[in-house]
Amino acid sequence: MTTRSWQARAGLLPVALTGALALAACSGGGSSSSTPSGAAGKTLVIDTSFDLKTADPGRTYEPTGLIVDKATYDTLLTFEGSDVTKPVPALAESYELSSDGKELTLKLRQGAKFADGSPVTADDVVFSLTRVRDMKGTPSFLLDGVEIAKTDDTTITLTSKNPNPALPYILPNPALGILNSKVAKEHGATNDPNDKAEQYLNSASAGSGPYTIESFNVSSQVVLKANAQYWGAKKPYYDKVVIRNVESATQKLNVQRGDSQVALNLSGDQVAGVSGGLQVKRTASAYVFFLLANQDSAVSKVTSNPKFVEAVRKGIDYPGLLELAARARRRRRASSRRCSSARSRPTRRPSATSRAPRRRSSRAA
Repeated sequence: MTTRSWQARAGLLPVALTGALALAACSGGGSSSSTPSGAAGKTLVIDTSFDLKTADPGRTYEPTGLIVDKATYDTLLTFEGSDVTKPVPALAESYELSSDGKELTLKLRQGAKFADGSPVTADDVVFSLTRVRDMKGTPSFLLDGVEIAKTDDTTITLTSKNPNPALPYILPNPALGILNSKVAKEHGATNDPNDKAEQYLNSASAGSGPYTIESFNVSSQVVLKANAQYWGAKKPYYDKVVIRNVESATQKLNVQRGDSQVALNLSGDQVAGVSGGLQVKRTASAYVFFLLANQDSAVSKVTSNPKFVEAVRKGIDYPGLLELAARARRRRRASSRRCSSARSRPTRRPSATSRAPRRRSSRAA
């Protein structure tokens, strides 16, 4: 992260959740003195193009909603920064996957507290995860076929019908944040589609994360304030985090002149023209492109065959796809430069007798 002469944090990040979330919970660096407009006191201003419907972790699966929920709710497991190769403890202090991949046992951390000061319990975990699965909101598929049970006051067991070695990598998803079940139930939360807690959870988060919701508007901005009860070792550095809905062109202007400290949605071309001592960080995209092979044998005996799926997986030319994407980016940039050059030249209208044949244009995908 680059530090300006005015000693406030300034950064420029692409569309990636982990970068913004790390800023929300980080406890070191930066300064609250002599900050420019838009960063007065210990306030972090993040500009992003909103993809936001709700702050209810049982219903959200949009990128902006996941940013909000990551800051306000803790999950059983998490990832360290942008390293998604190894889940690490969060509300669970340890976990163990059975040799057959069907049973995941998690030991709950002692001392974790919700924003109202009450302890995080195994009952809260069971209620929260069961609610996601059975409420049938957007992220319910994450726990399809998974049974959630409290083994004792500090142990939770997740059991899958089929081997599910991906489960430790699924649990860090902010949609699986743990709710204060007592508070949530008081405001209409249930473990079925009749749940009525969304309106409350859009106004006052019921989690144990480093921040709580101060205000929430799906079209303009979300304001988070530091959780004074936060139990983690890395206390929230900023007193307030403001996430604003801003178009990418304006994001670039804002971060360059100090009206914001983070811009999340700049394209490669926009980043190339950035100056002023800002740091550019490239991380994995929040979007995933995938091939789907229907696993229902009644639909297709071919695509549901594990050997077929394995063959497709091994047959994909991953390095080739990456090179294709890189060539497409280079072609787009070259095309942009040619168009810019063409616009700067005087043009002649062809005469009726010498009209040039029209060329067929093509675009890179």
